[in-house]
Amino acid sequence: MKPLQRRALWAGLALSLWAMPAPAQQVGQPQRLTVEAQVTFGQQTFKLEVARTVQQQAMGLMFRAQMPADRGMLFIFEPPRPAAFWMRNTLIPLDMVFAHRGKIVYIATDVPPCKVERCPTYGPQGSIDVDQVLELNAGTAARLQLKTGDRVKVEFVGPGAFLNPQ
Repeated sequence: MKPLQRRALWAGLALSLWAMPAPAQQVGQPQRLTVEAQVTFGQQTFKLEVARTVQQQAMGLMFRAQMPADRGMLFIFEPPRPAAFWMRNTLIPLDMVFAHRGKIVYIATDVPPCKVERCPTYGPQGSIDVDQVLELNAGTAARLQLKTGDRVKVEFVGPGAFLNPQ
């Protein structure tokens, strides 16, 4: 085999390995992230899994059949930027709370799962920056009477701070 062919073979192999999904991201398998933050609205505290990386954020809550009422997922955007979310492969309806500098800038309520190829996106219109998005069970924002302008204070508690992060 000639050196150029050998390099092409190795490049192809490397590209195919890079493109393979990580075990937690295989089709149909939900990811489980560590609960390392919490947020309180009124008397209700939510334990939050934190999606920090692009891969974790892309997977989000996909393929979850259920989520406990006191749980959610936090997406962190550093630096802040406009963001829109879709519900492809998400099995449970959600509320999405978009925040910037500790204030709610937009709420998408009762967002349904998407069962078609082309899913709609949800988020603030225009070029509104966000630095955090919370995903909670659908109906939570209405039950807690959350509204644009409300304060959001996420407390980071570190991995293992809760006994049962699942």
